[in-house]
Amino acid sequence: RMLVSGSVGNILEWYDFAVYGYMAKVIAPLFFPTEDKTAAMISVFGVFAAGFLMRPLGAILFGYIGDKRGRKQALVLSVILMAFSTVGLGLLPTHAAIGVAAPFLLTAMRLIQGVSVGGELTTSISFIVEKAPEGRRGYYGAWTTFCAVAGILLGSAVGAAVESVFSAEQITNWAWRVPFLIGFILGIYALLMRRTISESDSFTKLRSSGRLIKTPLADAFKSHGITMIKITGVLWIFAVGFYMPFIYLPTYLSNTEHVPLSQALDLNSVAMALVLVVTLLLGHLSDKVGRKKIILFGSVGFMLSAIPVYMLFGMDGETGIFAGLLIFAIFCGASQGAIPAFLSENFPTPIRVSALSFSYNVALAIFGGTTPLLATWLIQKSGSSFAPAWYLAFAALVSTLSVLTMKETFRKKLD
Repeated sequence: RMLVSGSVGNILEWYDFAVYGYMAKVIAPLFFPTEDKTAAMISVFGVFAAGFLMRPLGAILFGYIGDKRGRKQALVLSVILMAFSTVGLGLLPTHAAIGVAAPFLLTAMRLIQGVSVGGELTTSISFIVEKAPEGRRGYYGAWTTFCAVAGILLGSAVGAAVESVFSAEQITNWAWRVPFLIGFILGIYALLMRRTISESDSFTKLRSSGRLIKTPLADAFKSHGITMIKITGVLWIFAVGFYMPFIYLPTYLSNTEHVPLSQALDLNSVAMALVLVVTLLLGHLSDKVGRKKIILFGSVGFMLSAIPVYMLFGMDGETGIFAGLLIFAIFCGASQGAIPAFLSENFPTPIRVSALSFSYNVALAIFGGTTPLLATWLIQKSGSSFAPAWYLAFAALVSTLSVLTMKETFRKKLD
């Protein structure tokens, strides 16, 4: 019950956040009407990136709440904020109805989502890892990213269902709203679950002993600033290695390789199901062999496979695309499985949520949310469909070097 209550919000948060990415091709002309389809896509992915740029603000806000008022309160507030913004997205009037106000409202809803996501996953990581039995933090922590990926997989499945069930005209007129409105149902369930959880023992003991810190983020910069910088580097491939293959790629395959969007989403959903399996398996394995070995397996794997996999994407038929997605799924699952516990083990309890949230969300804002926008721009400027692969390989190289500078933590006791 602890795992479900602590992680269920991640399903909602990342379902809602991902649906926007999957519906980008439909949303672009509705809110940014232009004859230049590439310009419209850049605009809509720019709004996607703007949501990520709000994540550090969410990290500061929810990190403070989590370290001062408790992990539970931060988790409840984040899920309320996400449910509100998602329903708002589903009810927005388009450019045809209200003109230039439409893209501004779209951006506002995305910014609110960004603040919410800035506190959700990292607070749940701190909460669950603190609750985990000794020697099982890797496995328990992996459930947070498992649920995040499950939420994105649900978004992919719903996106594929909408593409399959409704006609192109229906999707353009109204059916694009359906995935966003489904998020409201998920929000109610997540809120009810969150209200029943008990606070983590680590925070309860900290509060009862009077050791709460007045300014946890400022203290984190002073005492663990170098670690926070290294964590940002480690998370570069964590961000790009997920958003490139599993958020941006369906649009890439549709626009560049001329694969039907519904087919791309179907293949994407199957590959993400493999990510779920690998995440739990390698999270569990990290409790046996260490976090660094698993994380390095993922980063080095991405570095070596990026170009060959994009060559597979250029082959005719589904086989090459599916094979490439499965390869990326294995390396992605390595990062998703080992990193949650690794993040928590690098910071002490009084500053854990603030330090973890800020490091994570700065990395995801810079490297994750900008991935679709940057990939689209790189292809446009270079004229090469392989440009995103080179960026993916470079991100993996930086992360590999960052991991090598850090100490192993899997035998470390949480303080």
